[in-house]
Amino acid sequence: MNIPCKWSGWLHRRGGWLLLGCLLSALGCVAWASTRVQFSADRSSLLASDHPAQVAFRRYRSAFGVVPEVVVLVHSDDRELRDSAAARLADTLKRGPFSGVMAEATLPLLPQQGLFFLPPERLQELAGQLRNQRQVSSWMRPGGDPRVLRCLRNCLEGGGRNPYQSPFGPPPPVLSEHFPLLLDGSTRLVVARPQADTAAAHQALETALREVGHSHPGVRLLPVGDWTIQRDDAQATLRGAGGATLLAIVLTHLFFRLAFGRAAPPRRALLALLVALGWSCGWLALVCPRLNLVTVNFAAALVGLGMDFCLTFLFRWEEERERTPLDSQAALAAALSHSGHENLLGALATATAFFSLLGTGFQSIGELGLISGGGVLCCWLASVTVLPALLCWPRPLALGVAGAAHQRWKWLAEWETGWRNRPRPLVLAGVAVTAVLLLLGRQAPRFEGNLLLMLPRNSAAARADEAFHQWSHGCSLFLVSLAPSEAEARARAEQLRLLPGVARVESPLLALPAVSSRQQALVERVVREAQLAPPLPPVPPEADGPTLLRLQRTLGAGSQPLTQGLSPGAIQAGLSQFNRELHADLEQRLAWLKRQRARPAPDLSQLAPELRARARGSDGSWLLKIYPKDDIWRPEALQRFLQEVQRVDPQVTGLPVLTDLFLSSLQNSYLAAGRNALLAIFCLLCLAFRSLRLAGLALFPKLLAMLWTVSLMSCLGMPFNAVNAVSIPLTLGIGLVFSVHVLHRWLLHPQEPLFAGSTGAAVAASGLSTLIGYAALLTVSHRGMASLGVVMSLGLICNLVAALVVFPAVLRWRRGG
Repeated sequence: MNIPCKWSGWLHRRGGWLLLGCLLSALGCVAWASTRVQFSADRSSLLASDHPAQVAFRRYRSAFGVVPEVVVLVHSDDRELRDSAAARLADTLKRGPFSGVMAEATLPLLPQQGLFFLPPERLQELAGQLRNQRQVSSWMRPGGDPRVLRCLRNCLEGGGRNPYQSPFGPPPPVLSEHFPLLLDGSTRLVVARPQADTAAAHQALETALREVGHSHPGVRLLPVGDWTIQRDDAQATLRGAGGATLLAIVLTHLFFRLAFGRAAPPRRALLALLVALGWSCGWLALVCPRLNLVTVNFAAALVGLGMDFCLTFLFRWEEERERTPLDSQAALAAALSHSGHENLLGALATATAFFSLLGTGFQSIGELGLISGGGVLCCWLASVTVLPALLCWPRPLALGVAGAAHQRWKWLAEWETGWRNRPRPLVLAGVAVTAVLLLLGRQAPRFEGNLLLMLPRNSAAARADEAFHQWSHGCSLFLVSLAPSEAEARARAEQLRLLPGVARVESPLLALPAVSSRQQALVERVVREAQLAPPLPPVPPEADGPTLLRLQRTLGAGSQPLTQGLSPGAIQAGLSQFNRELHADLEQRLAWLKRQRARPAPDLSQLAPELRARARGSDGSWLLKIYPKDDIWRPEALQRFLQEVQRVDPQVTGLPVLTDLFLSSLQNSYLAAGRNALLAIFCLLCLAFRSLRLAGLALFPKLLAMLWTVSLMSCLGMPFNAVNAVSIPLTLGIGLVFSVHVLHRWLLHPQEPLFAGSTGAAVAASGLSTLIGYAALLTVSHRGMASLGVVMSLGLICNLVAALVVFPAVLRWRRGG
């Protein structure tokens, strides 16, 4: 009691200087954090830097660019409008902070290199045909090429009316030096690489999309890819975390004012909370200046905890002031001795729960525990320094007109007396409720690993991924395989294409043929024969009567004569069509062959620099992008896809690999964190109470509330996810302070109802204020943050019921009445 007395006396004499120092230090912490703390939605930052998957992904990023590509889908059924929009968007992006912008690829030599795209067997056949000139000089001779005879039969049977069917197969490809980047027949791609992942790049992209969309109505422009997902996730998460924290502060303050019935104490508590948050920002800047998708939620948790400490202290201080109205220093010392001590135990227990996350082996979860654990201690420190100083400086704050604030809750004391007199039925009712919940929620809540379901429903990433599925019948996520050589890359691509779960394998390298020495020799042979081929003879004139009779006798031999049953007029018409069409067909093919060149062979050097950079990295590795057939946002599909691809390349990397590791590590880490926190809290309670029995009693309501919460989630079909799973360690610490206050009150005044003093009102008010703070998360559009609000609200309700209803009944029942 000596330390609280000395501290309260010092606060009465020097409270102003303490307040000034605390405010200046909080402002300094915020200013420092604003220059040091950064936020990243990059999921690679969630794993430890020495993790093998992190090393592989970092190698890929280092070789092909740290900032992911921007990919924009340009969709329209109007080809001209679509091409115009894609060209306009590419031009606009080139003027912004982007590099490697492409809407089409350019290969100037491609129209002269078509022979390299033919298989060796076809090249060998072409060379023989050109050498023998069979298609040019001997196509009418009996016993000629059977394909030519089939074509002639078709023309004769139709009397010149049947469609011409070339005897030489499909026409040669019409190769252009410009070809657009296509997703499907109605969707083009525009790709670019931001020079840096900055707000200016995001703004430039949004401006370009808005301008092109306005000038090309009817065209849908949707950004997809890692960069877009990270941007949307970052924006939604920051808006959700910031907005929810601000709303939680406002709502808890309003409730605090309602609970007290006057404005002065809540205002002082709010100022103390803001100072604590300022110190927490300084702690954040010191230990972990890089926020990520997990650690960004730390502030929302600290608001409720900070208000809890302030509320319980204020209620106890007003109760002591009511007992000693003329000695404000003694009242302050008593409040510091009781509530300050109880809050310290709760703060240490909560901080221990958070610090236990450091032992999970998952970097981002450990960082969350480190940040939040220090923040909890900052909140407790503000409740015993800033708040007491505000209560007694410049002069002690007077009680309200109706006395202490807890008197407003006295009506609950009569209700409490009713159930305190019948503890056994209440305990049995608690057992029955627990049994029913366990029966209805037999299975533990599942874990929802689809990260798209965390984003707002109308987010650009979710809409773009849905469109990608619709237009390409695939998923926008892809794996990355890095091959050490071109030959290895091509061989690996062939193996990957055979996998049942792979939709396609992409690389600029695969657009070029693999030219072997045999194929090079065959191309040179075809080109040489094509250059030596004589010009085609003119189209023969219409045959006269004797010629037709000769043709009829020549083609009428055999078991199925070509001219059987045909009149001379039909033969004349069919023959004319055949001569004309065949001559044009041969002329087109021969002209195409004469334009071809044997050197240079197609290779990577002929690609534009933008394409070369996407095929071969700065470290010499060759890149393959592997797209799945199934929606690998679903964890089960993701694991199947990874298992298939890793059989071909165990070192495959990319965002899907990191996502799978993130989800599996997240589940294991939160379970381990809950176990470690529970053990650490029990040890702390044993040290604080110096009794295993009392430590077990203090932990009982917490365990009961967690059991109820998990069972309710199972009954409601509510899953855990990557955001709300943080509620497991959070509720372990937050709800524990309720039972600590109740147990302390029972030890001091075992016959007195909780609501007869300040404890019941303080616990109820602090619990409800924290509940309101977390319920504020329900208003955000980020579905992951909203689900955290639901789970935390359920947990807090269960904690309040267990601590204020079941726990006192158990304590009284154990005493025998």
